[in-house]
Amino acid sequence: MNKLHGTKLRINTNYRQMLHFLVFMLMITSTVVSIQATPNKLSESVLDGVINHGEYSNKQSIDEDNFILHWQATDENTIFIAMEVQTTGWVAIGIDPSVRMKDADMYFGWISSNGTVSMIDAFSIGDYGPHPPDTELGGQDNILAFNGSESDQTTIIEFERNIVTSDTDYDNTIPLVGEITIIWAYGTTDNFLDQHAGVSRGTIFWNLKGASILKYDFSQAFILALAFFVTLTGLLIYVDSKGRPPKTDYDLKTGDL
Repeated sequence: MNKLHGTKLRINTNYRQMLHFLVFMLMITSTVVSIQATPNKLSESVLDGVINHGEYSNKQSIDEDNFILHWQATDENTIFIAMEVQTTGWVAIGIDPSVRMKDADMYFGWISSNGTVSMIDAFSIGDYGPHPPDTELGGQDNILAFNGSESDQTTIIEFERNIVTSDTDYDNTIPLVGEITIIWAYGTTDNFLDQHAGVSRGTIFWNLKGASILKYDFSQAFILALAFFVTLTGLLIYVDSKGRPPKTDYDLKTGDL
């Protein structure tokens, strides 16, 4: 029976260089994959009381631009909301009331004269109030984070909450598709219980249809295709730079055939 033994394979320098180059390209594309697969999400650090261009992908103008509502949902059951209002007093929104103010999930914010930012997660228990804090009703304060600023007769209050909270009695779910009713209001003082000092208020439909949600910049399939394309392109460039595919040399030591 014929046998081939004692075989030794020697790969030449060009082939080893090509392997090193291929490994390098795979490392680059894997890094691209890891970066692109990371959701571009807002974090607590951007709740700085300043609304930068592009920070929120959605906004709705209210009261002839005196009240602008900004929002940005994430893919992790959270939503960032900002109220930008032409006042130096308190600002508020109430989410999904049943009749007038009743059953509205309300959020009040204001900046004190010493610069302190305050917020209250409240709930309206009557057609015209009152609207005590959720905690006084046996519920929870589900404002995850907040901040604000006051300048040039404008108050900005930014806050974060879950789209669906664990406080099912005093927090209303915010749908990401369609419209819900919100009530809005703002005053000229920092006392949101002062009902008669230049209060502006109204009711609108909060149009969430087509709201942009922070998510992956690319689908997984596109990322993998991109990685393959970059790797293949790099390999073709390498081969073309050599004028021909690198050769493989073999040094065979043969025994008995």
